[in-house]
Amino acid sequence: MLSRFWIARAQVFDRLNEMSTQGHVPRGVLDEGRIFDLGTFEISDDLHGRAFSTVHGLRNHVGQPFETHPWVYTMNVISPGSDNGKGTTVVGCVTPSTETSVTVTKFAALDGGFVSTESFDFMHSTDGFFARKLASVMSPTDPKSGMTPTCYPLAIAILNTRGCEIERQGAPKRQNKSRARKGKPERPEHYRVNTNEYLVALRAPSTSSSGDTELGSRASPLPHLRRAHERVLPSGNRIWVQSALVNVRREGDLAFVDRRMGYTKV
Repeated sequence: MLSRFWIARAQVFDRLNEMSTQGHVPRGVLDEGRIFDLGTFEISDDLHGRAFSTVHGLRNHVGQPFETHPWVYTMNVISPGSDNGKGTTVVGCVTPSTETSVTVTKFAALDGGFVSTESFDFMHSTDGFFARKLASVMSPTDPKSGMTPTCYPLAIAILNTRGCEIERQGAPKRQNKSRARKGKPERPEHYRVNTNEYLVALRAPSTSSSGDTELGSRASPLPHLRRAHERVLPSGNRIWVQSALVNVRREGDLAFVDRRMGYTKV
């Protein structure tokens, strides 16, 4: 049975090193910092449905952050009505076989460390977004058994949305020198994701209008998510318009997958 607790970020990185040694997480994920820290948030049926709906709308236009290279997301999840704000630390290892098909293995924190709990196949096709459970070691009645389908769509939707704040966090050089002297593995670089901005926008009505006024003023519309859609140009050509956060600080930023593509082409 899962413990109702989470662990500090530094401990997550230590455990990721252990998981890499055990073959659960590819070593390249840690060496290249292909890790996204999604912070802490409350999981719910409403969020589950909205995340699935958003990614379903992306269809096969979703992009993996590192193309076919594996990556990891980590988060602290609070179940609705949990006592004392306690929850569970979750790590998901995403292994793309193509740019539109991935396998996600979820690991959850137990008292003795991280344990694999579920594995899913996800497919992004022209007809939408589909999931297929491969394996589970949890009881089907466990309320946390639905977290994997929710967490991956949330992570991949954020990475494919313009305006989401994703900040690179460098490896702690001084701390890593000390750890190396003690024979301990170094803690890796990672990306810190501002999940709160996206969750506020995701839960807002999609019909909200955008404006040029400053967010927080009386005339300013609420932050909301402009869903991805196909646009027909006057010429008759069709283009794909990505999801975007409207009325947040970084509305003009490219989605993470586009920013990274730009870096690799330089």
